[in-house]
Amino acid sequence: MTDKKEKSAVGTAIPATEKDIENLPENIISSNDRKIKMIPIENLLHHPDNPRKDIGDISELTDSIRKNGIMQNLTVVPYSGRFLVLIGNRRLEAAKAAGLKYLPCKIVEGLSKVEQVGIMLEENMQRNDLTVIEQAQGFQLMFDLGETVHTISQRTGFSETTVRRRLSIAQLDSEILTEAFDEWQVSLDDLRELEKIKDIKKRNKLLKRAGSSDNLRYFISNELREEKMAVCQREIKKLLKKAGIPADPDAKNLIWYNDKYEIVKRYELTDEPPKRLSFKVEKDLVYTQSYRTIYIIRKKEKAKKELTDEEKKQRQIRANCKKVKEITRQIDTEMKDFVAHLMIEQSTGLIGCGPSSQREERWAWDILAQARAVVSGHELAAVFLNKESWQINNKDCESVSFKLRKVPIIVQMAYTAICSLRADDPPIQSWSGKFLEERVKVRNEVYSLIQAWGFRFPEDREQEFEDILDGSSELYMKEVNSNGKHDSNS
Repeated sequence: MTDKKEKSAVGTAIPATEKDIENLPENIISSNDRKIKMIPIENLLHHPDNPRKDIGDISELTDSIRKNGIMQNLTVVPYSGRFLVLIGNRRLEAAKAAGLKYLPCKIVEGLSKVEQVGIMLEENMQRNDLTVIEQAQGFQLMFDLGETVHTISQRTGFSETTVRRRLSIAQLDSEILTEAFDEWQVSLDDLRELEKIKDIKKRNKLLKRAGSSDNLRYFISNELREEKMAVCQREIKKLLKKAGIPADPDAKNLIWYNDKYEIVKRYELTDEPPKRLSFKVEKDLVYTQSYRTIYIIRKKEKAKKELTDEEKKQRQIRANCKKVKEITRQIDTEMKDFVAHLMIEQSTGLIGCGPSSQREERWAWDILAQARAVVSGHELAAVFLNKESWQINNKDCESVSFKLRKVPIIVQMAYTAICSLRADDPPIQSWSGKFLEERVKVRNEVYSLIQAWGFRFPEDREQEFEDILDGSSELYMKEVNSNGKHDSNS
């Protein structure tokens, strides 16, 4: 929560003064008692700053008023010859429905705008009448009017932590937030997770895009990972700049498609940034970035020998094989990161993927069998301990066993299957460059399974990844038929 005050989206009110009351027309007030007045119902208006926007069902209250009349006076403030209702908006609407002409009202004066809002907030909150959105907007209005988190807490009885979180909610786009509440019941836990994203525009974008709690948590996780990657990228580039290694953006594709460059070092942006460079710095080095990886490369000497067409083809196939292998590794990383995050969330009880059917469980067993996967407690425990599986011992496994018990078996099976995938065995034939469908069968099965849990590839690479999995990528060599046209691989 920042100290910057956002402009409130709700209306404004004018504080009541003794002069306002004295200037009221005589026929409006039908009592000599200056505290409780019988005021014509047409002269009573809803307060524009009332946090409660929906008065709810008033049918029972209307019936009660028809039988018993108004049992408790309204509290109002004068406003332009009429009155704004501070307390009693539901009674006002029910009285209209019951056909009453006059209502008993207590007129108060000298209240500042923030005092009026505070009274309405306190009244509605005591009755539990406000939605989370209405609470947030009410707190934001008080904050805009000069109150602090501490004073709002004192006025309303809410803890300062709750006030801060409601003020954070108030910064979100009200239409997007209302839609999320109405359409897929976004929870307060979801919104607390959303607070991890510092940029308000990004929060709104993720909330609008989500459509479910599972998707929102996944998008938040991706966004936090992107932020971490951005930090890692900045740190690596600082080291490279200090070492005098220039960037060469045009070399990104040339790494894979010809022999102009060779890779000296690669840094994964998903890892922690290095403290220093772990290679010998030379004058002919440059760096380029492809997706999650920064490559340190050097130019090769020009080939002296003129290559034959077949040699050029084989060179192209080798380059394609390298690229397919790299993309396959990135696909596996995306799926593994998603399921690992899902396991951690499920172990805390914050999120679930829903109950699994017998069909889905049989499906997961089939995937394990096809992958010839070996179920390893060390591999599963590594997810919770931020270690590599070879670093895990039996004591580590015991320490997280209670967490694993909260994770559905089907999710553990999916993670085990992904861990068994071999990126060094890509779905491309090394000598012909043709697509090998059998090598992506397990990947496609896992991909289909976890899509039901909210998984999506990054938008900017979704088509590229799916083309690798279904064999339509341009990196795969195509057969040429008798008509001179390319046949698609099956």
